[in-house]
Amino acid sequence: MGPVAPGQYRFVFQADPPNFAALPSSDIVGVTIILLTCSYRNQEFLRVGYYVNNEYVEEQMREEPPTVPVLDKLMRSILSDKPRVTKYPIDWEGNGIVAGGSGAVDTGGSGEAAAEGQAAAGDAMNAGEELADEGEEGGEYDDDEGDLSDEGAAMMED
Repeated sequence: MGPVAPGQYRFVFQADPPNFAALPSSDIVGVTIILLTCSYRNQEFLRVGYYVNNEYVEEQMREEPPTVPVLDKLMRSILSDKPRVTKYPIDWEGNGIVAGGSGAVDTGGSGEAAAEGQAAAGDAMNAGEELADEGEEGGEYDDDEGDLSDEGAAMMED
């Protein structure tokens, strides 16, 4: 892929569903995450996470779940309107100068739904814990270099 002009881009991410036979049955029902990471020259510069809840459609099955998950009775809800976005400063030019501030900046995911998702994800989702924690110690994002699109800069300010 050749040079990509700075600006805003949209893409549709499609993937096959998970192979449930490869997952422990205790991890199939409940809260988990979809985690997308973007890297340039082996440096992660963006992480986007979406909380996902797999639950039974029928109330009785939610209250008394079977010991072996019944896949055709599950419904997947993806909180696509509440992503957790973390931007990391990296050396874009390969000259040893890190552009974009002093630390990771975490945006999004605030609110009751994200808090519930974080709590429910628990220790089983280490990536989810990192996603929720990484922005806390990072400083404010400074876009003096103008390397963000207007939308990206607005996300960093929220």
